[in-house]
Amino acid sequence: MKRHMTKQQRRRCSLYLINQTAKQQAVYFGFHEGYESARRIYEPSAEIVSLVARLENERNAARSELDVFKTANEDLRAKVEELRAENKRLQGEIDVLDLDVSETGIVINEFENQRDQALKQRDAAREEVVHLNVELVQAHAELEAERAKRCEWKQVDPYEETTWSTSCGEIWEFSEGGPNENRVLFCHRCGGKVEAICVPAEYDEDEE
Repeated sequence: MKRHMTKQQRRRCSLYLINQTAKQQAVYFGFHEGYESARRIYEPSAEIVSLVARLENERNAARSELDVFKTANEDLRAKVEELRAENKRLQGEIDVLDLDVSETGIVINEFENQRDQALKQRDAAREEVVHLNVELVQAHAELEAERAKRCEWKQVDPYEETTWSTSCGEIWEFSEGGPNENRVLFCHRCGGKVEAICVPAEYDEDEE
């Protein structure tokens, strides 16, 4: 199994190799100054080491933040999918409600049409009742007028009780007696109540 080294371990390994290289060069040249010179050339300064360490720390922190952002992004994606599913479900319910509202509107329109027709029929019936009441009042008034109407019957000849003239322009002749004797209550022409007026006969005193 392959083992991965950390950055710090690799850095230490590099410094060790540099030191070993410097020592080998010093041995090769046969004097100590060569070793010191090589060490100064290949060994990095403390500022560079500190800068590298700081940059590695910042990179590690950035990677940690990136991992946090990735986790948050996955959570947000899952939440978005849940919201989409909820939106789809709510849209289905809205469609059903729209259908119910449409059907309810149709029923309400039919009910309003029936109500308007019923109101029109009621108004027509009221007008008809009013018209009939007017006609009834007129008929009653006419009946009362007919009942109150009188027709005068007068004798044409005071010496004959059988011939009578009416105020409506007719002449009636009875075989015997007059309207009272024949129980005539209403005129045969105008329908008025008969009011018989008898004309008294004038007698000549010389004939007596």
